[in-house]
Amino acid sequence: MASRKRSTLVVVPTLDLVNQWYDGLVAAFGKPIGLLGGGYHEVEDITVSTYDSAYIHMERLGARFGLVVVDECHHLPSASYALAAKMSLAPFRLGLSATPERTDERDYHDTIGPIVFRRDITELAGDYLAAYDVVRLTVPLSPEERAEYEAAREVYKSFLRANMIRMSERDGWQRFLLLSSQSDTGRRAFL
Repeated sequence: MASRKRSTLVVVPTLDLVNQWYDGLVAAFGKPIGLLGGGYHEVEDITVSTYDSAYIHMERLGARFGLVVVDECHHLPSASYALAAKMSLAPFRLGLSATPERTDERDYHDTIGPIVFRRDITELAGDYLAAYDVVRLTVPLSPEERAEYEAAREVYKSFLRANMIRMSERDGWQRFLLLSSQSDTGRRAFL
């Protein structure tokens, strides 16, 4: 933002992220930061907005900002959010996402641009993210608990098979989350 010296709209999916961005931008720039969403409609040179508020107000704000930063940009392919991004005239755009792959194969690159920089979690652990260890714990189960576990596991595995989801693939978890939320069978598999 500082290097581009352009008015900036930061678009985020939740009010929690609005608050995080707002606090960080106030600390970084020490000047008034605007807010759109959660009952606020205060537009400043740097403004933080929810996706929904950006969509609602982009017709009037589309030419106002020279830089648009889209956090969690993998949400952009939804019809209304993509329209909001296309209505922005900002020549500078930055999309941020920890999970840029989409399971529905909808593309968001035409609204924000191609991936230009990527870091995997293993590269970030210890410096930017907390260091972590993977530890396997075995839990002894009674025969009744084992039978209940196996029955629940079969519901999960059947759902994966029926939807051709492979958890070993890069987008396996994202596909499972997306598809499991769309049916009672999927919700049972998730549980």
